[in-house]
Amino acid sequence: MAKDFIGYQALTDSALRRVVRDALRRIEKSGLIGAHHFYLTFKTHAKVDIPDFLKEQYPDEMTSSSSTNIGR
Repeated sequence: MAKDFIGYQALTDSALRRVVRDALRRIEKSGLIGAHHFYLTFKTHAKVDIPDFLKEQYPDEMTSSSSTNIGR
């Protein structure tokens, strides 16, 4: 494979983080519309700031979900 001089992986990672950030900001302002839901999965490595009991329970990754049907 050829050397990546442009840093495509870093560009892609940054763009995908921006998509998630922008979607969460829209949801924060107007809520989830209709029957939508989403899942966020993230790594629980040493740089993630979560309580120790969660790192023990989820040593590799953790998933959080949200729905418009919560509490209904």
